[in-house]
Amino acid sequence: MIDVKKKIKQINLLNYFNKKKVIFISNTAKNYKKKYYLTPIRETKKYIYFGAVISNEKVAEKICKLIDNKIDFILVDTEKKSKNLNKNKSINIERVVRENIHSSYIFYYKANDLTVDAAENFLKSYFREDIRNIGGKNILVVGLGNIGFKLSLKLVESGANVFAYSRNKKKLKDKINIINLVKPSGSKSKCQFYNIKGSKFLRFDIIIGCGNSNSIIKKFENKNIKKDVLIIDIGKGLFSRSGLNQLNKNKIIVYRLDVTSSYNMLLENLLSLHYETVKKNYKIKKIKNLTFVSQGILGNSGDIVVDNPDNPKKIYGVCDGYGDFKIINIKTKKNLERKLSNIFRNKLLFI
Repeated sequence: MIDVKKKIKQINLLNYFNKKKVIFISNTAKNYKKKYYLTPIRETKKYIYFGAVISNEKVAEKICKLIDNKIDFILVDTEKKSKNLNKNKSINIERVVRENIHSSYIFYYKANDLTVDAAENFLKSYFREDIRNIGGKNILVVGLGNIGFKLSLKLVESGANVFAYSRNKKKLKDKINIINLVKPSGSKSKCQFYNIKGSKFLRFDIIIGCGNSNSIIKKFENKNIKKDVLIIDIGKGLFSRSGLNQLNKNKIIVYRLDVTSSYNMLLENLLSLHYETVKKNYKIKKIKNLTFVSQGILGNSGDIVVDNPDNPKKIYGVCDGYGDFKIINIKTKKNLERKLSNIFRNKLLFI
């Protein structure tokens, strides 16, 4: 655990601007000898953070005792990916964190979902100059586990033609059927099976590796792959060494997915939401037969949504009783502004 102590020390040394210190704790299905590994230190405008990827509950407990009260916020992965190899039971890192963290504040997230978002954002950014973006692109997804499945659904929803390969043919067939069942009815694109054993990749604009096994694609011929193909390896080990070497010789870049942007966005969104929720005082207040409610409360028909029921300055709308606002004309809005301004003796604006 010396490396954990060292990482905390490094964060303190690098934290010139007194940013909030954060650690992401995630679990993994891979069984590392060390039972965990640490990720590099990264920063946003408000936060400085690193990650610990853990596959053992006892290790998680030791790390928690080292970081409690030394790290401001702990984000723990809620997905149950790891299994005890002897007892075949899910390892619950989330529970261990809750039991052993007493001072630092705990938040929850799903690491795989961040990876999927990062992959989707990378693709859409890469093809930002394309008028259809990824729509109409032929995409091969190798490995349809948790990440591959979720990403394939997002790609189909965006109009891409997804071809999927996985070693478990039965599960693959079921997942392909599910994707085609839940995709938007207006989408003509779909997901279908593709056998990569023939090593013919000429039809694909994009190849994405999401598998956990190494060297899934062992060989291919140059004539059977596009020169401008985009290749992203998410699962670490899509190609054999010789295959990767051949790609590099032919100046075809294989990208490793960088999830930093997704982690940065999560931090900004999640923690900002936390502060807003803590500050926000949800209220329902009745004055002169009128009911005023805070934003975020599902009001009854006729309830008026304002910024602060005690001392409102903004009117957001009038509830229709179904979770939306009533459609009212400008004259009615002006009358409501005048009426409420008289009640609260200050100027209110309908926005």
